[in-house]
Amino acid sequence: MGNKSCKRSNVSPSIITLRKEVHLGALKEVSEGLKQKGVQFVNLIVGVCYTRREGWAARETNLHRIIEGNPNNYERVIFLVGKTIKALNEDNTIHCFGFGDATTNTSRIFRFYREEVPSPGFEEAATRYNLIAKYARLTEKVSYDVIIRKAISVASQSRDQHHVLVIIASEPVSRSLDTQPGNPSVDDHEQNSINAIVMARNYRLSIVLVGVGEANEHMMRRLRNRITGADNFKFVDYTQIMSTNEPLERKENEFCLAVFEHLLTEITESERLHILR
Repeated sequence: MGNKSCKRSNVSPSIITLRKEVHLGALKEVSEGLKQKGVQFVNLIVGVCYTRREGWAARETNLHRIIEGNPNNYERVIFLVGKTIKALNEDNTIHCFGFGDATTNTSRIFRFYREEVPSPGFEEAATRYNLIAKYARLTEKVSYDVIIRKAISVASQSRDQHHVLVIIASEPVSRSLDTQPGNPSVDDHEQNSINAIVMARNYRLSIVLVGVGEANEHMMRRLRNRITGADNFKFVDYTQIMSTNEPLERKENEFCLAVFEHLLTEITESERLHILR
């Protein structure tokens, strides 16, 4: 998966649709607000989870389904987040990775390009996702451990700069089949994800989990109960925000604010901890 060279792809019809639909004024308002608060430069890392609901049936909606000219939620999130952060991303590049598909499962990530180079812009990142999603073989096992550790590796190479990892997923961390429903204990996938979040505190790295599924309330419940003081990690329910009756421009603004509103605080705190170390 995702192992072609970093040559620009032809812009997908979905990107052309997004160019017309997305209210750039709402996104500019968020990015300008961040600048006014003192946020100057941010590196963006995107991790796309290629999984489906456990017990998924063929008749159910595949959230990664590509319908040209009708962007899915993953494409929309990449576009919105990338466009918002563009003004704060000096070289306009995005580190893009996938995980959770049949090839990588819960143990590895794959790069959007063969070379370990970032995507040249948010439209290219969304277009690249579009190409990969057409052929991805989805699985039902989810662990955020691998993508967080990969983001840590990226952040460790530029310790003087702040990074934001945006994980786009539709399912919570998987639990072992041996774990009985209602069992409060933490299994390996959950513990590994928690350990990775805690480890990320040692780096200039903020983590945002964006839920694009149909039942996002389950995604954060167990992790939230297990992590104390995780000011570097938060959950944003994209589906819930976009399902309200508010005008689209307001919903886009609210979503991007939810993703980035505490960024200055997170940057300041990570710099403080970095100095202390």
